[in-house]
Amino acid sequence: MNYNKYILCSLVIIVSMILIFEVEIRSIGTLEMDTVESTELLSISLLRISIFGFLLPIIFAYLFGYLYPIFYNTRLLYLLVLCFIYGVFVFFIRNNPFKGFGGDILVYFGLFTGLSLGALLPNKQNTIAAGLTLTSAIPTFFATVLLFSLPGADFMSSFERTTHPSAFILLGLPLSLAAPSMIYSIFHRNVKWIAISWLSAGVLLVITILILQTRSQTIAVTLSVIIAVFTSFVTLSYFKNKGEKRSSSKTVLMVIVTFILFVLTTLFISKGNFIYFLLRMSNVYEFQSDGGIAPRLEEVPLVFGSMDIFDHIIGMGFNPVSPLIDWKGNPYNNTHVGILNIWWRFGFPVFLGVNYLFLRLLVKYFHSLKNLCIQSLWNKVDNETFATIICTPVVISIFIISCMSGGWGIPTTISLGILWGIYELIANNRNVYFIK
Repeated sequence: MNYNKYILCSLVIIVSMILIFEVEIRSIGTLEMDTVESTELLSISLLRISIFGFLLPIIFAYLFGYLYPIFYNTRLLYLLVLCFIYGVFVFFIRNNPFKGFGGDILVYFGLFTGLSLGALLPNKQNTIAAGLTLTSAIPTFFATVLLFSLPGADFMSSFERTTHPSAFILLGLPLSLAAPSMIYSIFHRNVKWIAISWLSAGVLLVITILILQTRSQTIAVTLSVIIAVFTSFVTLSYFKNKGEKRSSSKTVLMVIVTFILFVLTTLFISKGNFIYFLLRMSNVYEFQSDGGIAPRLEEVPLVFGSMDIFDHIIGMGFNPVSPLIDWKGNPYNNTHVGILNIWWRFGFPVFLGVNYLFLRLLVKYFHSLKNLCIQSLWNKVDNETFATIICTPVVISIFIISCMSGGWGIPTTISLGILWGIYELIANNRNVYFIK
């Protein structure tokens, strides 16, 4: 037990270090955003010691003997390594600028870091539930404190949108891990983790709508929460129909109802903010004149119009030369529609491959739900069924937001890696996990 606690403690510390020292977190406590140059892989700066944070999980995985199983057991991992090498190869062939190269490397490297973090969790239900819950709840707490410390951030009265770059970075992990932590806590039936995970998810949803008022993030969070609630009800129905007496079933139902009431009550109390957010959402219909949507739509023809057919096939490699200029006059090479960055860097065939893998996972997810709902298919329910149900919502939410605004970022790839590691823990476990 002490060993498990030490591993969990190390996991939380490592994730916290990565989040705290991630290069995009700056000017904490103010509304101004200081100018910080793009990440350079070899630059020496206190803000860039996150590079060492990315290495820590892999070092821990090596010391505890998890490194070899991680990097030699998955065919998909081979494909990702090949894509990484390919991106670096095209980078050198095209002689792309080195300045900013570290940014893309860390985004991609975050996937392997997260995978190591997930593998570090001991194969115990309570430890996995705690790891998921804490890595979602702790950043949500810090982001909430940060936003409330900003001038004018009065939670209970109407005010216009309040944003801060640090808050968006801190909420990157909760955006992805909230739904899996909610679902896993229900499967595990631990009242403590149920309460923490569902409360932090409710706070995340409320803050996203009322304070940040970011449309793409709201859609992604709302969708992931809806999936979590629906999946929880399906799971409870499955266990009930199997005749299993679970002492926490009533508690789970109470938590779900309390969660819904908390969100609805908060939205009603702060209805001024909610109305302002709805007005922002209605501007989507006038996207050609909307200050947030129109510039992002213009990125697509600018980027892909500068590429010839050969460029579309082989991609532009990491840190591609970009025609994009921000409102300050600084060049940038990450489109807001995050999924298009895959096309830009690796080419259209790889982009199609990513979409194909997502569709396969989506089909597998629906089949897993069907196996839980139909009694004649219960013989097909195994640990992999529950692993798919737990981990797929994060992929759905990330895919959705990557089609609108986001997805190509360090918190995103870290959370994907963490869920991948947890998926392997659950799906490949020979012991009885959720099957009684």
